[in-house]
Amino acid sequence: MGPATTSHDGFAAALMREGAPFAPASDGRRFATGPRTLADLLAKAATHGNAVMTIDGDRRHSFAAVLGQAAALAQTLSREFGVSRGERAALAVGNSVEWMVGFIAIAALGAVPILVNTRSAPDELRHALGSTGVATAIIDAERLALLRSAGSDLPCRLVVVTGNRGDLRPALDVAFGEAVATPALLQPVAMAPGDGGAVLFTSGTTGRPKGALLSQRALAHGVMLGNLLGAMNDAAFESDNGLAPGAAGSSIRSPTIIGGPLFHLGGVNPFLRCLYNGTPTILLRKWDAGSVLALIAREGVRRIAMVPTMYWDLLRAPDPAGALGTIRFISSGAAPILPGLVAELRQRIPQLLLGNTYGSTETSGYVASSYGRDFLDHPTSCGHVLPTVEVRLIGDDGADVAEGAPGEICVRSAAVMDGYLDDPAATADAFIDGGWFRTGDVGVMNAAGLLHIVDRKKNMIISGGENIYCAEVERVLSEHDAVHEVVAFGLPDPRLGERLAVTLFLAPGADLDAAAVKAYVAGRLAIYKVPRDVIFAAQPLPRTASGKLDRTAVARDAQTRR
Repeated sequence: MGPATTSHDGFAAALMREGAPFAPASDGRRFATGPRTLADLLAKAATHGNAVMTIDGDRRHSFAAVLGQAAALAQTLSREFGVSRGERAALAVGNSVEWMVGFIAIAALGAVPILVNTRSAPDELRHALGSTGVATAIIDAERLALLRSAGSDLPCRLVVVTGNRGDLRPALDVAFGEAVATPALLQPVAMAPGDGGAVLFTSGTTGRPKGALLSQRALAHGVMLGNLLGAMNDAAFESDNGLAPGAAGSSIRSPTIIGGPLFHLGGVNPFLRCLYNGTPTILLRKWDAGSVLALIAREGVRRIAMVPTMYWDLLRAPDPAGALGTIRFISSGAAPILPGLVAELRQRIPQLLLGNTYGSTETSGYVASSYGRDFLDHPTSCGHVLPTVEVRLIGDDGADVAEGAPGEICVRSAAVMDGYLDDPAATADAFIDGGWFRTGDVGVMNAAGLLHIVDRKKNMIISGGENIYCAEVERVLSEHDAVHEVVAFGLPDPRLGERLAVTLFLAPGADLDAAAVKAYVAGRLAIYKVPRDVIFAAQPLPRTASGKLDRTAVARDAQTRR
């Protein structure tokens, strides 16, 4: 079979006619209009003036105020730190307006924001700062304390957010509050679509996270894909509910709740779309279902995109204002929504349009999407390939597979990353001829153009929307003196989708319990990578005929113990 297109999706076709808002460029791989760079996005953001840009608890900030602070910070980064076009600057700040100000300031200089996982353990933080060639980092007090508590050196100059003066190194660091004290006019540096846009970390199959370098073009194209998908959802909602086109209004204009970390695509993508569209972003400092329902009612939120675990919690929280009943569209891109949860959501919100999106960090989050009737009729499918995106399925020999046969999913689009930061070997392995990115997922494409994921080549589990690569957990545990063999895997979980489990065979004479295993991992990896189930094997772990640990047998044995 050849590359798949989106001709099967009638809603997309209507929105992409000549003269329509999402008409494609002549090559079919881009849109005729829309942003090409982050500079274009920032220029559009400046036109929104005093409209509310962020809602952060009791704090509300306008576009003008946030961009003014970002301009002041950009001046400091340029004058005091020498940050300029093409350089890298790290951003290690929890979900906050300050994170947004930092991202905008770095991007406005034409530099590349390195988006550090703020849930990282000290070793992971040090690796992110020390392996990416950054000379400057914007960091909050919590992350700074983590590094210093572990005795970690600080390999770069710092802009310290929400810290005390005592957190600063004299003549080296700068306080964030002082850097943004005098707002200025944001003047983004002119950028080319092929320039570096941002680096987001993906969990590595080799045991270390890799930095995916997304270009200016990829991030801007992702904004347009997100807007197009939103318009497709609106059209489907109106069709399903017997409304005239445009009668329901654009849900893209509703406030957006960012339920996950900003350093994820699930945070970056909506943040950039809101910048462009002039809509408010609502930040969550911590997850609390009751508070989120109150926000939905108060702010008029009409569409939410969260991980299934959050929907599970929302359905079980008190909802005196009937907030859930006002939601028009619910999506999940981090993990599939299980059938039981779908049934609950439809019972609670009869008019609801449900959907799911398939993608990865390397593809800016967009490959295919299923929504509305297709989502309900084909629950195991991730939908049609999105416009401007091409997909092909290849066998182990690199040739295209026949229709209906399983093959590795390869993607080509303007939203695909340039490669892994400073890792030419991993980049070369990730692409095949003509810029096709190998996702590592195995899929099947049926005659109707619906893509189904049937397996994962990469040994990864998705727990509560977080990607966890087993190799990383195994790497850490294998370094423990008491551990002789270890296999990490996922077990089904009604709330999380999957939960991380490990089976250990200890070294002769070693003594280790589950609590000690969890504490050991927690000291070295982010908390969501700590195994929830720890199983101790009395015998060496089973191996395949080639001598490799038999993951399937280990996981099957764990299932029988439940």
